Amino acid sequence: MQVLLNIKYLKLTVTFILMLLCPRLVLAQEYLGIVNKQELTRNDFEVVSTKKSRAQPDITVITKVLRHRQLALQITQQRIVYGQTKVIGKKVKLQNTGEQPLQITKMPSLALDIPLGDYEYSVLENGWSQELKLNTRKFNSSTWEKISGKGRSSEEMSPWFAFREKNKGKTYIGQLAWSGNWQMRFQTLNKHISLELGEYFDNGQLNLVPGATIELPEAVYAIVAGDLDDAANALHRYQREYVIPVNARNNPPLVQFNSWFPYQNKLTLNQAKDLIDDAADLGCEAFVLDAGWYNRHNWQREVGNWHSSRKLFPNGLGELAAYSREKGLKFGIWFEIESLGDSSALYHEHPEWCLQRKGQPATSGNRYHLDFSNPEAFNWALQSIENIMQECNGLDWVKLDYNIAIGSEFETLAGDRPGNLLHNHVQAYYHFLDTLRQCHPDLIIENCASGALRYDLGIVAHTHTSWISDETTPAPSLALAWGATLQFLPRINNHWVVGKGNHNPNIDQTLPPGYWDYMFRIPMNGQFGISSRVFDWQQPLLNTAKENVKLYKKIRTIIADADTYHLTPQPDYKQPQSWMALQYVAPGAAKSVIMTYRMENGASDYLVYPRGLKSGRKYEVTIDGKSQGAFRGSVLTKKGINVHLPTDFRAAVVEIGSVKE
Repeated sequence: MQVLLNIKYLKLTVTFILMLLCPRLVLAQEYLGIVNKQELTRNDFEVVSTKKSRAQPDITVITKVLRHRQLALQITQQRIVYGQTKVIGKKVKLQNTGEQPLQITKMPSLALDIPLGDYEYSVLENGWSQELKLNTRKFNSSTWEKISGKGRSSEEMSPWFAFREKNKGKTYIGQLAWSGNWQMRFQTLNKHISLELGEYFDNGQLNLVPGATIELPEAVYAIVAGDLDDAANALHRYQREYVIPVNARNNPPLVQFNSWFPYQNKLTLNQAKDLIDDAADLGCEAFVLDAGWYNRHNWQREVGNWHSSRKLFPNGLGELAAYSREKGLKFGIWFEIESLGDSSALYHEHPEWCLQRKGQPATSGNRYHLDFSNPEAFNWALQSIENIMQECNGLDWVKLDYNIAIGSEFETLAGDRPGNLLHNHVQAYYHFLDTLRQCHPDLIIENCASGALRYDLGIVAHTHTSWISDETTPAPSLALAWGATLQFLPRINNHWVVGKGNHNPNIDQTLPPGYWDYMFRIPMNGQFGISSRVFDWQQPLLNTAKENVKLYKKIRTIIADADTYHLTPQPDYKQPQSWMALQYVAPGAAKSVIMTYRMENGASDYLVYPRGLKSGRKYEVTIDGKSQGAFRGSVLTKKGINVHLPTDFRAAVVEIGSVKE
């Protein structure tokens, strides 16, 4: 049996290598970009060299060097086969080999030519508190293009797409590993459809000076015989095996308590200690002190003054950190390390450390944007975090927020517009995150950007968990969980139980416990947390919370790294109707969890049809801890599992585990 499996995998690997060496067998990659106002195709280049190598035992790399026949431009392309995940990466490096600058308007990392056909395409649209909304349209054969130039990768849309041909059951899916500006285009040409995804340069143009090189962000894609979930799970496996760094301290994902919503930017030492007591009693495992620990007057305008307030914390933060650890909780701190408020000392001392626009530091609202490609700014940021670490005798968790949409127009202090200033900052920020992780291997790093407005494949390669939205109201949080688990592996999608509505941390305690279960089980579709006025909770709500924390700890090892199946459509953000069901299948398919939610106007009974199970394997099914019997995987897949919830706004957890025979 093992020999047959090895032969099967060998055939798959050979197929992928053939795709790379002979792209016309499956895909052509003819369009290369626009340089000096000329559209370039493969015919404009000669091949200098082709080499196959292995970056790791299971990663095959095909490197091809192309030289333009007229322009002094050399392009190095790499196509990377990531093991058995079905995912292929594309990297592009440009070099100016001449004596004159090259004006590069466009150079997509990914340019796929797919056969003509009847397609629909899907994108994930974003906005503050409206992240990760799947929008699927029929492709009408005309050109569709999106330029994301707000400065944050997912300010308006995620750098992600899916193209599906229903008649043939084939899905093309792509994702860009980039946290800055980007562009995406789908267009019908004479004999094919071109799918392009790549970086968008500052001011719309990169000026590549003589002798200079630039490496563009990697794009990945997969071609899957199956539906959107099948394609997304290929990317999930790639993320799990090759991208997302796993921190042993956060594996399985910790239950965290965050201080933001109970007090929203300003709390005292004693108030924080009371929150820690309550969090420990609930079973939380980490306490994160959010914004406001440093400010005197205005937490937003004083961003960059990274010194703990002695008015709020008379003995510094070390006392609070020690108290948290005494109670058995990890301790973390919030920073917005790339930004300077207009009242911060550093902004007035070193405005030249910021990205520049029209002769002034680039600003968005009351914040200015540091340039981490400036070594002094980079070192200042590292030292700022190190100082707080020393004050706290170390940190277990750092939450790095990014509440600034800086745009796409930048210039140097001298007024030049090279086109790569944000590019250089993003690359330096990745290096900053890697340096933090290297210096502090146990430190948990959380990504945040006014929610998920910089949530992409690039940033998740350097962090451990990501905040998916500032919107915490139960209704839209269902849709957020649906979208987040489509784009990313569940373990990194971080969300919390808060209260009645966005920035309202009060839970209605006149409602029945069944509704509280519904609230608590929505953010369990990833990394689970609480940020609420727990000190106001009465005993029935406290008991419900404790039971749900125990439940999450039981199922989180399955959810974290699972293949995800969206068994129902994405709910509406404002008025979700009927039912939502998300299934998580652990690697190997021995265990599975289905999170089910009855929303407004839902029927009392709902049949969920699980996926990803082994047909001949026997599974025991439990719903909220009550056994429903044991069944073959084929029976469960065909006949479904009936979930009964007697009223709207209720949730049930279906657990499926293999039975030894």
